[in-house]
Amino acid sequence: MIYQLYALFVFLTTAFTAILLLFSEVTYLERRHKYILILLVFLSGAIHIPVFIGQLNNLTFEIVFIFLFFLINTFTGAYYVYTLKTIPEEDVIVISFDLFIQQYGITARESEIVQEIYKGKTNQEIADKLFVTVQTIKDHTSRIYLKTNMKNRAQLTSFLRRYEQ
Repeated sequence: MIYQLYALFVFLTTAFTAILLLFSEVTYLERRHKYILILLVFLSGAIHIPVFIGQLNNLTFEIVFIFLFFLINTFTGAYYVYTLKTIPEEDVIVISFDLFIQQYGITARESEIVQEIYKGKTNQEIADKLFVTVQTIKDHTSRIYLKTNMKNRAQLTSFLRRYEQ
């Protein structure tokens, strides 16, 4: 019975970690969240160690292969999380808006739209000012959200407060 519970725990932990890594589409993490995710990846790999230790007296090629498989998967996941970029912390000195543009790969036109969003203008107001259609503004805004990993205007505006306009 204990092995079945252990197997269920291992499966759920591994599945949860895999879902986080595969489907989160995260490119930037806060430093604290990055360390938590690395710890979660290592723990999901380390939970296999008790089973391996229990089989040391029965060591076969298959058991060693399975252990190495989980070990490699653990380090691959940890390396993936380690290579994610870290969002600058809140208490950092105010950074220039130009650095924001460069850091996130924002184009000149997207930069104009970001500034107008920061001023609180609607899509229609931005479109009228820049002489483009509302759909064009929506397309640019969508790309801005993808590049900055933001979900809406409020989140983007809050994030932009760190940067000198």
